[in-house]
Amino acid sequence: MTGIDGGHTRPRDSIMRVALWITLIAWLSLGCHSQGGSKPQRPTKPVPMRPLDGQVGKVFRVNLRLKFVVLDYSLNQIPELGTHLFLYRQGEKVGELSLNGPVQGETCAADIVSGTPLVGDTARTE
Repeated sequence: MTGIDGGHTRPRDSIMRVALWITLIAWLSLGCHSQGGSKPQRPTKPVPMRPLDGQVGKVFRVNLRLKFVVLDYSLNQIPELGTHLFLYRQGEKVGELSLNGPVQGETCAADIVSGTPLVGDTARTE
């Protein structure tokens, strides 16, 4: 084989170039593959889905010291003040609330009767 400078290249140099190209191509293809991100994990326990019945609130804020939560009813109708609500997490009842207000737009405050609410829990009348 003749090199660029007119001299002979050794077979070892050719093998090194091929190995370098293969490594470079493999590295680039792996880099492109990892840019897509990983697939989202499926939940281990299926969460029962419940259709909206018009009066389901979602816990938006929690104040355990003063024993109240703020419920978001942006997709639903706020129940009447004084309504007793049950608190659910992943389909299981975890506490009780009393809807006492004040109401501001699509949010309403409720007193914690029992349980330890977390942001994201749902509150409904049944």
